[in-house]
Amino acid sequence: MLCANSSSLRRQQAELERLQARLDVLYEDRLDGRIDAGVYDQTAETIREQQQRVRQKIQSTQTAMLPAASQAIDLNGPHQQSR
Repeated sequence: MLCANSSSLRRQQAELERLQARLDVLYEDRLDGRIDAGVYDQTAETIREQQQRVRQKIQSTQTAMLPAASQAIDLNGPHQQSR
């Protein structure tokens, strides 16, 4: 399950980066006059909402990974003698 969550986390982070790149290009298009303020505002709002949903998924995935990490076997546990 940890591997699946790690893979999911990587995909979500890549999606967040993709959305940020879209927002950056959109901003440049607005600055260069290729789109008007109304189109920018509407599209930027949609992208920001998508980013927020992905951030929530990332947080949920990270939370789901915590119990797995805390339940991992400690190879240096109480059975190892000190020198």
